Amino acid sequence: MRAPRGVLVAAAAFAVGGCGLNFDPQPNPTRFYLMSAIPDAPPPGTGAPLVESTLGIGPLEFAPYVNQQKVVTRVEPNRVEFAEFERWAEPFDQHFLRILGQALHNRLGPREVYTYPWIGTRHVDYQVQCFIWRFDRTPDGGAEIEVEWILRDGVTGVTLASRDVYMTEPAHGTGPNGTVTMDDTVTAMSRAVGRLGEEIADAVREVRGAR
Repeated sequence: MRAPRGVLVAAAAFAVGGCGLNFDPQPNPTRFYLMSAIPDAPPPGTGAPLVESTLGIGPLEFAPYVNQQKVVTRVEPNRVEFAEFERWAEPFDQHFLRILGQALHNRLGPREVYTYPWIGTRHVDYQVQCFIWRFDRTPDGGAEIEVEWILRDGVTGVTLASRDVYMTEPAHGTGPNGTVTMDDTVTAMSRAVGRLGEEIADAVREVRGAR
């Protein structure tokens, strides 16, 4: 039995069109980012390093929307967007903890900086606990962070200092015609974490000086 002419025409058209299909692997557009500890060294006049002190960082608590692998942009006061192809290269909560720990180590220079959870046999003189309620990319590519931090005595658990912090950090465009790239945003986020570490370090110095 012969196939209807219309079926033969459709099949021929599909065969011809199929010859132009591209089945080559396509590059993955996803890009992975890491923050860096900024600044790398304390500026002059910030006090002697706490070489004889130990500092514990954590636990940290994040707003659920912040603790994501995708970079978050707050496009409106009550609306955020998650980047499809711009992601953090490691679990965000661990990444933030590591960068904050490096920032504090750079500022204070303690003998040891432990990140939570530390082994029970380790002793810390001070403990910093943080609640990160906001850590967003702004519509212009900058960064904003909202954190409540608490500094405690590492032995007694008594609160020594605490503060609610909201900071913004502009991005400096390095793209064509000064446009802001995602790399510029991540650099701004790094500076924001560095400023947070600087503020906490100042509190540690103040508390230690009062003892």
